[in-house]
Amino acid sequence: MMKAIATIVMISGCVFTVSLLSSAQNGNETINNPVNNPVKNLRGHTPQDIVIDGNVRLQDLLKDDSHGNHLRRRLGPTPTSKAIMVPCQNTTSDCGIHGVCRISGQNKFCRCDSGFYSLDKNNPCSEKGKSQTLYAVLWYMFGWTGGPAFALGWTLLGVLTLLTFCCGICCFSQNENDNISDSKKIGMGCFGLLSAIASFGLYIYVAVMISTDKCVDSNGVPCDMW
Repeated sequence: MMKAIATIVMISGCVFTVSLLSSAQNGNETINNPVNNPVKNLRGHTPQDIVIDGNVRLQDLLKDDSHGNHLRRRLGPTPTSKAIMVPCQNTTSDCGIHGVCRISGQNKFCRCDSGFYSLDKNNPCSEKGKSQTLYAVLWYMFGWTGGPAFALGWTLLGVLTLLTFCCGICCFSQNENDNISDSKKIGMGCFGLLSAIASFGLYIYVAVMISTDKCVDSNGVPCDMW
């Protein structure tokens, strides 16, 4: 049993490390566009012209995104998309290297390539979302480690999933210890069962969030949908 627990801990550490490295690499990706000129591209448009695509208020987009706000998003439930639709002048307007100006009804907006989104009106289509397919598969296979949730910035969900899973494993393993009383074995068995149920519930919840349009990282960037 101890060898099995050690093996599980080692696998958890490996998946957790790989997920964090993947998150850091994606977070450090920048899209350089030397020809992007916000004054030229969005001349005549004010922040109030922004069309919000997601459950977020305009005031939330205009105020500074401090470290405190970012930390609250990581420690809260799954974040809300902050993607916006940026208006453009005409078909020759620059919507970034990953977007084009297209007519939408009576207006014209920057239409981003698949997987790219706009979080800043001055840098349309500059944010790349994480692969929903990759993170969904990782969660289906290694969700009990919480690693994919950590990589998306869902810190609280990742911690709770890993904690409940480890508590369940430890409690069940202690039931095989002949040095503890039967009453303690019953108590630890009940606690282990509750932990296992909680871990499974969290696993299903996060799996649904990752597999739907709720897949959004802690920066408010939607995932690149499959």
